[in-house]
Amino acid sequence: MHAVHLLIGGWKDAKHRNRRTRRNTSHRPQVEVVERKGLGHPDYICDSIMNQVSVDLCREYIDRFGAIMHHNIDKGMLVAGEVKTKFQGGVILKPMRIILGTGLL
Repeated sequence: MHAVHLLIGGWKDAKHRNRRTRRNTSHRPQVEVVERKGLGHPDYICDSIMNQVSVDLCREYIDRFGAIMHHNIDKGMLVAGEVKTKFQGGVILKPMRIILGTGLL
């Protein structure tokens, strides 16, 4: 694995506005930990639903106004349900719920 360089932001002064400081981080272990969020992960479910809501809203804006209006449909919260599990099956006792955040107060 190659050495990794971490870019540290921040400007020194107006003369060096486009220069960024580099710090070599090759002394760190050469391991990358990645969290994979599959189809059933709550983050994936929320992001997928909110993305589709945004797409549908954009289509509605185009149909009604001829242009896409500004909107903040990007936050959602998945509330766990309740199940009774058994081998190769189970019963949903209380379905999960999603709370849609619109960015409006």
